[in-house]
Amino acid sequence: MLPASSAPPTKMLRRPPIWLLLACCGAVLFGLSAVVWVASNWAHWGALERLGLAGALLVSAAVIGRRWPVLIAPVGWFVWLGIGAWLALFGQIYQTSADPWQLFAWWAALSLPLVYALKSDALGAAWVLVLHLAVQLFAHAHGLKVLDRQGLGPVAAALGWGLWLLPLGVSALLQSLGWLGPRAVWTWRTACMLWLGHAGWAAVGVIFWDGLPWDVLLTVAGAVWIAWRHRAGQRWDAAILCAALGVLAGLLMAGAGRALLSSGADWIGALFLLAALGAVVFGALIRTVRTQWHQQSLHERGPA
Repeated sequence: MLPASSAPPTKMLRRPPIWLLLACCGAVLFGLSAVVWVASNWAHWGALERLGLAGALLVSAAVIGRRWPVLIAPVGWFVWLGIGAWLALFGQIYQTSADPWQLFAWWAALSLPLVYALKSDALGAAWVLVLHLAVQLFAHAHGLKVLDRQGLGPVAAALGWGLWLLPLGVSALLQSLGWLGPRAVWTWRTACMLWLGHAGWAAVGVIFWDGLPWDVLLTVAGAVWIAWRHRAGQRWDAAILCAALGVLAGLLMAGAGRALLSSGADWIGALFLLAALGAVVFGALIRTVRTQWHQQSLHERGPA
């Protein structure tokens, strides 16, 4: 248990105000409503009207952001969504027959100058999401998916892992270059969450089918590194730490479940043992997070 006098770490409390979150959600909803409006009038409008409306909305959003800088984050989200919608609209009108990964790749490329111009951490998080989708769709289209049951050669596996880690490396580079503002945390947090969630889910499936191939061990090593990098006293981030520890706990439970259920033992007894192990692992996870939180509180207060 945490002592009553220990204050929560200040870095964990770095969250945007509620009005900014609502404004960003409103901007996204407004952009989606514009997309639905164009789709509902598709048969009645020509190509020039569709593209002209999309361009007018983007220009209007840029003028609003220039006139009221306090709304720069929601305007950036609207423009970011508008770029993707405009690309999809262009592809539908002129039937470019582009692959899905090309749409997301162009979306990421064209919105990168927007991230640099606005230096918005929230927009950077959305941009990392698009980049992650582009990378995963590209890997799927070219047979470079790691953590699948088909297996890859060494060169293809190296390329697949390089693509897998690309959003993490790019987000770290943007943060080091100062493209995300002075207090950027959400871009890196989003990149870590996407990697941990996708890799963890895929690795659990691989464990149940193929045991422990080397790419699952690489996933474990990556999760361990992320958890160690964001522990107390270092680059503290409770959300990333919890996600990394959760992935490690899930992989441990998956490995134990496969070993118990494939051993030929009574499945009821195996489930009881698995439930007991899950309780122990979950308790250890909570205790570790509480300990790290307390150590970070002491670290921020400094010596008495």
